[in-house]
Amino acid sequence: MQARRFTQLTLFCKSSTKFSNTLYTKICCRHIFRSLVTSKKRVEHLTLTAKQFRQMRIFKASVQKIENSSPSVRKILVRIEEPGFEYKAGQWVDFFIPGIEQVAGYSMTSAPSMVQEAGLMELAIRYSDYPPTRWIHKECEPGKEISVRVGGDFFYDPQPDNIEAKCDILLIGGGVGINPVASITQHYCYLKSESSTDPVIQPGKLKLFYSARTEKELIYRDLFRHLQSTHSTISCYFFVTRERDKSHISPDTKGGRITKTHLKSALEDLSSNVVCYVCGPSPMIDDIALQLEELGIKKNRIKYEKWW
Repeated sequence: MQARRFTQLTLFCKSSTKFSNTLYTKICCRHIFRSLVTSKKRVEHLTLTAKQFRQMRIFKASVQKIENSSPSVRKILVRIEEPGFEYKAGQWVDFFIPGIEQVAGYSMTSAPSMVQEAGLMELAIRYSDYPPTRWIHKECEPGKEISVRVGGDFFYDPQPDNIEAKCDILLIGGGVGINPVASITQHYCYLKSESSTDPVIQPGKLKLFYSARTEKELIYRDLFRHLQSTHSTISCYFFVTRERDKSHISPDTKGGRITKTHLKSALEDLSSNVVCYVCGPSPMIDDIALQLEELGIKKNRIKYEKWW
């Protein structure tokens, strides 16, 4: 099988923690390669991500709040019960549930500053019959104890010695692939805030494309609208691909898919120093990455994470 890895390419984790290559069994939450997406065989999240960064330590946590964000997506607010937990915007956690053998992988939707300042993080999880996900939708309630461990090579973490320190950013999220994009966007806003002004870390403009099947599934549209209204450097574009009555779509939302024309228009308003982050279904990632390359974006400036 010819595998195409999703890569961080230029960002390197500066954590002192080591990589874990441990393999587990009977789990399927994240599919990275198109061939795995189309396969009937379920492949475990921990196996698929075995070569990526993963903290050695597992942290005790508890569920604080649950809300239904759409007919199929549930948000949960998690409190980390032990010190030392941290993550980079765009990363995910291995999610351990007592009594359930399988371990799922879910991206954080909140900025890293939330856990630093309040010991909390947010996840948004689309329903499926996979045991951990079904538990979150059917059995999970405030007070339930779980455990989490951070992992992932897809992240936005500007440092003085990397290209992200002063670059423009193009973010593209499809479906639940918007989760790490939401985390990245909020971290960008944190870096732009007066409280965290750094003469070396000075992010430029941010343009965000957010696609879902229906308007009800644009669960972070209100958040992005708010961030856009409070930060002059942010521009957001919303798309729905399966709305039957396009005449009732909100004025700031387009019916149809994100196209090469949309990307070209966005890039024309950004500098040549731009980095693109893309997360969503595997076919979407392949199409968007190819279009970005055709528009002149170098491969080492296209960072992506594929979800099935």
